[in-house]
Amino acid sequence: MNTPTNSTKQLVQPNEPIQISRLLITKISILKDTPSVVYQVPFELSTTPNRAWKEALMSNWASISKLRFRALKTIIWVYHNRVLINNVSIELFQEDLEKMLSSAIEMTNTQMGRKQKHAI
Repeated sequence: MNTPTNSTKQLVQPNEPIQISRLLITKISILKDTPSVVYQVPFELSTTPNRAWKEALMSNWASISKLRFRALKTIIWVYHNRVLINNVSIELFQEDLEKMLSSAIEMTNTQMGRKQKHAI
């Protein structure tokens, strides 16, 4: 027989928000097959995100990069606990790139938090 209790159980455990751990300076690459100087810039994340989070980050990156720099044609990949930003021009400073990625990650964490609350 089932007995009612006063406690509630949470079915979905909240995840810690994902953050940038560090910029992987030793792994920055110069792409030589282009007419101008562009770079690949990798960042390490605090944990490995799930597929939905990765897709949301890529979408948020596209909107943030278009808002800040209309001509910015960067491409972002997320794999394991790494983010690789490709086609970074020499004019885009490291601080700007980190701020943009932090903003995209923050937006993504907020979106995933809302989705998680709706699932509960």
